[in-house]
Amino acid sequence: MPGAFAEAIRATVQPCTFLLIIPIVVVVLATGARWRPTVAAVGATIVGGLLLASNWFILDGWQLQVSAGVAVAAIVAVAAAPFDDRLISLRNDRVAAPVAAGVSLLATMWWRPCVGEELGAILTDAQTGLAGQIPGMTAYMVGSMLPVLIVALAVNVVGPVARQRAAVGSGVVGLVVVGALAVGRHDSVVVTLTKWTLN
Repeated sequence: MPGAFAEAIRATVQPCTFLLIIPIVVVVLATGARWRPTVAAVGATIVGGLLLASNWFILDGWQLQVSAGVAVAAIVAVAAAPFDDRLISLRNDRVAAPVAAGVSLLATMWWRPCVGEELGAILTDAQTGLAGQIPGMTAYMVGSMLPVLIVALAVNVVGPVARQRAAVGSGVVGLVVVGALAVGRHDSVVVTLTKWTLN
């Protein structure tokens, strides 16, 4: 477990991991970096990591595009909620936490990881016995979420004005990054990030 956690932390600075981290940072910021949505996002990422390891379900093609379109709409709606009284129902954690969890789960389905020694062993062994790989994969996903937790903590330390600005900024970034997936650019994004990682 410590090896998987450490490898995940090292991978957070690799471009191939950005497709996992950026949408989750975006949705956490869009929800104001409140603790319930943040915890929900991390929890959903762990579940998504286990789904990835099991190879039971992978989003691709039109399903990926539709899921990205839904994620963009959710991110923008939650980010705009503090500024629009018509979206007042989206301002509480009963809505924000499921939105953060849903987008985070989808992000794990969009992610195509650069496989290091630890993750490679986990993914290989998971094909014959997922249960034994749950601790290692959980440690890996928690390690990969360290930047998300740092961003959430930083926003909360700075205060409420920073939360509002972060929510607006995240809505814009969400439109660009996740929107690129919604219009069918997933393969191009993955190839580009992989090239950047290898260079």
